Amino acid sequence: MAKINLRPWREERAAARQKDFITNLIASAICAAALVLMMGYYYDVQMDRQNTRNGFLKTNISKLDERIKEIEDLKRQRERLLERLNAIQELQGNRPIIVRNFDELVRVLPDGLHYDFLQRQEAGGDSIQIKG
Repeated sequence: MAKINLRPWREERAAARQKDFITNLIASAICAAALVLMMGYYYDVQMDRQNTRNGFLKTNISKLDERIKEIEDLKRQRERLLERLNAIQELQGNRPIIVRNFDELVRVLPDGLHYDFLQRQEAGGDSIQIKG
């Protein structure tokens, strides 16, 4: 029987396998590091985009807040103008009544009499007190 020494062949194969294992391990580490860096870059880009969107929204919100303040000021001004308009309309509506009252006071007054006191009260339903 011939003696064949398989030991060197096994050692070479084990060394080649270990070299392949280390090469695969290093390649896996490089791929993992590249993947981590790419994910970090992706998240940084996404955060920058979101910060840009947030800045855009903040500027537009501040513009809209200014517009809301302007609208509120205009509403207040409108209310004041409506109050003035109502007061003017009330005065204009009462003008003919006042003129008619004074005209009737002069017509109803008999000769030789005169008025000492004339007072108009609007709170109780447009009453007039006359003393003479």
